Amino acid sequence: SNNTFIGANALPGTAQQLNYATAIGSDVIVTTSGTIVLGRTDDVTVLGAAGDDRSGNRLQVTGGIKSTGMLSANALALISGNRNGVWINNDATAGATAGASNALVQTGDSTLLFSHGAIDGATGLVIGPWSSNGTGLRVSNGGVAVGGALAVNGPVSGSSAYAVLSDARLKTNVEKISGALAVINQLQGVRYDFNRAAFPDRNFESQRQLGFIAQQIEPFVPEVVRTGADGYKSVQYAPMLALLVEGVKEQQQILKHLVKKDPATLLVDIKTFQANDAVFENIKTTNIKTASLEAETARIKKLEADRIESKFVRSDVVKSGEIEVFVSVGSFQPIFAPQADSQYIVNATAEDGSSAFASVAFMGGKISITPISGKGVDVTAIGAQVGLVAASKKVKATWIRMS
Repeated sequence: SNNTFIGANALPGTAQQLNYATAIGSDVIVTTSGTIVLGRTDDVTVLGAAGDDRSGNRLQVTGGIKSTGMLSANALALISGNRNGVWINNDATAGATAGASNALVQTGDSTLLFSHGAIDGATGLVIGPWSSNGTGLRVSNGGVAVGGALAVNGPVSGSSAYAVLSDARLKTNVEKISGALAVINQLQGVRYDFNRAAFPDRNFESQRQLGFIAQQIEPFVPEVVRTGADGYKSVQYAPMLALLVEGVKEQQQILKHLVKKDPATLLVDIKTFQANDAVFENIKTTNIKTASLEAETARIKKLEADRIESKFVRSDVVKSGEIEVFVSVGSFQPIFAPQADSQYIVNATAEDGSSAFASVAFMGGKISITPISGKGVDVTAIGAQVGLVAASKKVKATWIRMS
C-alpha cells in the first residue's frame, strides 16, 4: 500500500506486499518497501533500504552532497559529541575507540584513516592495516613519490641505498673540482646539540650531532648550502664526498712529489721530516724570539739543502722572501703569491712561540699545502695566494723556493 509507479513498465519486482515504495522511470523495478528508485533498470539511483538486486543498489550524484550529520554505510557509529564524519566500512568489527574524532575510515583488508583522536594508537593519516605504533603517516605497501621538497625532523632509515640522480644527460656546465685541499682546510667540523628548547615544534633529536655550521662553510662551498623560506639554512652532506675525493687525489700527488726521485720536483723523505720536526721542537721549547729568527731560518735552509743534495738531487735553494703580519682570529692573511710550476718551504713563527712549517707546491695551476710541523699557526692557500691562519697574533714568515 501507499506505493507510487511512474513510467512505462515501472513495476514492483516482487510478489510480496510493498509499502511506501516508489519507482520513477522506464522499466524501473522496485523490490523493497520504503525505497525510491529513479532511472532505467541498469542505470539508476536508489534511495532507501538495501536488497534491490535488479536496481544495482547504487546512489549516483552528479553534483555535490551536503550533510550536517554523519553519513554512514554498514559502519559503527563511534563518533561522539558534535564531531561529524564519514565512515565507509566493510568490516563491522574494525577496531575503533569511542569518542575518536575521525574524518574518514575505510576498514577491512585495506585502510584509509584520517584521525584526530586515537584509533588503535594511529593518528594523522594512515594508509594500511590498523597499527598501534602511533605513526602519523604510514604506507604499508608500495612506494611514495614526492614531487616537491620534503622536510623531515628526525632519522630517516631504510634497507636500501638512497640514490641521487647523476646521469650525465641530465647535467650541464660540468666543471672539474680544483683546489679541493685548500677548500677542505677552510672547513671546520663540529660536534653540537640542537636547540630543542627554543624550537620545540621541530622535534629535534636529543642525541649529540656531528657536522658543519652552514654559515661557516657557505663562503667556501655554497653549492651545498640551502636557505629555506623561513630563512634557516641547511647543508647537503652527500655532495661533500666529491670534494673529499678530489682532496685525497691532490694529497696523493703531493706525497708523490715528496718521495719520488725526480730532479724537477721537491724531494724530501721521511728522515727529512723527522729532522725538521726536531728543529721546530727545539724552536718551541727554547722559545726563540723574533730577533733570532733569521739565524734559525738559515740553519733550516742549510739542513734542507744538505739533505736534498746528499740523498737525491742538487737544487739551487735561495730565500725567496719574508714578511711580518698581524693575523686576526678567523681570518686569512695572505703572505705571497707562488710562481707557477714551483715549490716552496714556508716557515712562520709567532711572538708567543707558536709556529708552522709547511711545503707549498704550485703545479698544474693548483696550490697544494703539506703541513710538516708546528702548532698554533697554519699555512694555507686561497685562490692564487699563500697565507696564514692564527688567533690574533703577530707572525713573521719566511718562504724559500726549492724548485
